[in-house]
Amino acid sequence: MPVLTVGPNARLPQEGPLAFKSIIYATDFSKESARAATYALSFAQDSGAHLYFCYVLSFQPDRSAKTDYLDEAFQSALNGIVPQSSYDWCNPECVVGHGDAAKAILELAEKVEADHIVLGARKASFWLTHIAHGLPPDLLAQVTCPVMTVC
Repeated sequence: MPVLTVGPNARLPQEGPLAFKSIIYATDFSKESARAATYALSFAQDSGAHLYFCYVLSFQPDRSAKTDYLDEAFQSALNGIVPQSSYDWCNPECVVGHGDAAKAILELAEKVEADHIVLGARKASFWLTHIAHGLPPDLLAQVTCPVMTVC
């Protein structure tokens, strides 16, 4: 079930038909995130948007060979989920971030001027009534574009 949330800091859309130019699909490689990819790809295809596949490692890099190896492994994993057919209508880009996931996604969104973010959410955590912290609340509190959460 997709839920579109427009946070308190979201920019107003421009006049005219709604079209996205830059979409971020953030994944943790869970099955919930895989379902969200379908929506991100569909929006990107319909709008002709640039699509960023993003994964965030929960630690800061120390610039060691081990960190480089992990970055390359996750970069490869992201490339593996990009459908080959998507190269016919967009130029998907894979990005591996580091540290706090919400912060890393927000930084990428600012850098690429994202106008839409798509996330997968686990039902067990998504439907809790008192969420104090976590990726969707931390992200929604600060993001400047709509966020679609798919669970």
